Amino acid sequence: MSSKIISTVYILLILGVFFVSGRGLDRGLQDKFLIRSNATILRVGNLSKSADFYRSLLNYDIPSPEKDIKELRFETPDGAFIYLSEVSGGQSGTTLAMNVRNGFLNLHAELLQRERQLVSRLGSGRFISEITKTKNDQRFLVTDPDQNQLIFFSPRKRGEKTLKSIGNNPANADTNSLKKK
Repeated sequence: MSSKIISTVYILLILGVFFVSGRGLDRGLQDKFLIRSNATILRVGNLSKSADFYRSLLNYDIPSPEKDIKELRFETPDGAFIYLSEVSGGQSGTTLAMNVRNGFLNLHAELLQRERQLVSRLGSGRFISEITKTKNDQRFLVTDPDQNQLIFFSPRKRGEKTLKSIGNNPANADTNSLKKK
């Protein structure tokens, strides 16, 4: 019988600690409410041209805009939404970071191939930068015709040294240059 009393007192003590510990805390909005960022808005000057760009280069499933529609929404593979919103006056310049978990160099090479086809169709310059390396990652930029930027990056693994300079052709990368410390 005494073990039952001890168990009851112990349970009441735990409940009391939970109750008291939650009082007086200044909880932020993230603690009070379930908030998740899941959309980015890219302001574009020509909705049809931008939809074609993202559809052709990045292979996103984007519907063709209907007449008088000024905004399109499409979903990225990780479930986030990107809105293309047509505005006049060229108010653009949003930057969006995209974490590439595998195949970073292959992705860059494939996008360069798609870029060549897109440039011949759109008749404008380069959209994809060379790969740059930082202390923490390697990255390249995709800049759309409205100067919005998608940064594709791949975090460096612990102990991994930076890649040798591979120029604008990742197919020429020397995989032996990735050495452990």
